[in-house]
Amino acid sequence: MEKFGKRSQSPIILIAFVSFYFCIQPVHGRPGKSSVKEDGSYWEMLGKKDLQKAINTKRYEGVAKNVIFFVGDGMGVPTHTMARIYKGQKKGESGEEESLAWEDFPFTGLMKTYNTDRQVPDSAGTATALFSGIKTRSGM
Repeated sequence: MEKFGKRSQSPIILIAFVSFYFCIQPVHGRPGKSSVKEDGSYWEMLGKKDLQKAINTKRYEGVAKNVIFFVGDGMGVPTHTMARIYKGQKKGESGEEESLAWEDFPFTGLMKTYNTDRQVPDSAGTATALFSGIKTRSGM
């Protein structure tokens, strides 16, 4: 008899295998080196450029009329970094210099949540916590 809450491991194993398979595949379109010299001064220049952009961004002091949540379910910092690098590698670059669309939004934030009884949350519990401010048990 199956215990309450226990789920089949087959889909998880399949997803893990497919993810691993695509991670080990060679990235096509990465033949040569970048034409940009990526030394310390290059990265310092990029950092200063990003900082200046942030400083010049108009601040809104009033109450927000609307807030839009883009929820990347399962999109932690490592996945985000991998997506950025992969996007750059598809263009023939090393990848680290690339940016994703939401990285250019004027205001962004990072939020982490989990269920009350599990460290790795399910989607329903995460959405409940994000939009109501109340954490729930896994599987609710």
